[in-house]
Amino acid sequence: MDLGLHGRRALVLGSSSGLGRQVAAGLVAEGARVAVVSRDARRSADAASATGAEVALIGDLTVPGDGARDLKSTRL
Repeated sequence: MDLGLHGRRALVLGSSSGLGRQVAAGLVAEGARVAVVSRDARRSADAASATGAEVALIGDLTVPGDGARDLKSTRL
């Protein structure tokens, strides 16, 4: 299936397991440039490796400003 996502950028929250991880993998399979986000560094890195995401970010988006610092410095 071609969803026209090749080269597009995507940020997938809660991507260390379950639905978020599958969404990240699906976006990568469609050619999107993906950044995964998790509260745990190891799980985020594992998710990036397993899905083919370009970037693994760490952040708890329920904490104001926590995820923003990494996002601002990330270039996809």
